[in-house]
Amino acid sequence: MDSYADRRDRLAEAVRGATAQVGLAKDTSNLFRDRAGGNKRLLDARLFHHVLAIDAEHGWIEAEGMAPYEEIVERALGAGVMPAVVPELKTITLGGAAAGVGIEASSFKHGLVHETLLELEVLTGDGRVLLCRPDNEQRDLFHGFPNSYGTLGYALRLRARTVPVIPFVELRHLRFAQAGTFFEVLAGACAGDADFIDGVAFGPGELYLNVCRFVPAAPFASPASPSAEMVPLWVSVPVTTMRTTPPPSPPLLMP
Repeated sequence: MDSYADRRDRLAEAVRGATAQVGLAKDTSNLFRDRAGGNKRLLDARLFHHVLAIDAEHGWIEAEGMAPYEEIVERALGAGVMPAVVPELKTITLGGAAAGVGIEASSFKHGLVHETLLELEVLTGDGRVLLCRPDNEQRDLFHGFPNSYGTLGYALRLRARTVPVIPFVELRHLRFAQAGTFFEVLAGACAGDADFIDGVAFGPGELYLNVCRFVPAAPFASPASPSAEMVPLWVSVPVTTMRTTPPPSPPLLMP
């Protein structure tokens, strides 16, 4: 079986030997863009989908650029950790979240996906592979890479921070009728012990806040996903309705 170094060196050699504009051959993309291939020579990046290493003690996971979060999370949970930020779509790749902008419910405390990166190896347009860290000679590329969408190079290998997990997550669903109260509670939640926070406004008088935290035990639980082997069980708790008038219907039990 090829090692990461073998795959990296072959791809870099193909870029150096290219006589025309090159692009990357990939099976999926979560970008909305023009898919016309033009006359580019497509280089196969689909082999760069492996999770390479996990160091739970020092809090990092290392994966190739095409590794999807579905696989990264599965491997990380097996080691008792999760990536500090996990985008919602399972097919988003670690390299894609770094080259674009990845955000999710833990971003209020950990930042965007690229703010959790410790290092990355970038294949540049002239076939070089540069090791980029925030404190080495390639720090400008490290800091400039996010949101570059491939214009500066392609991330072949990335190391990202992880955080420990425990078996359950307590979910509190809060409904608000006033925006001022919503943002006041949101600020308090961000300053508290929450691990995940998400909010949505359906209208001026209908705002919802989800405040979640890891807990060691649950009075009852339900599967969070059809893939119960991959995702831990999640606590279900009643919706709390914060209104100036009584709700029109009883609170719901939300999974």
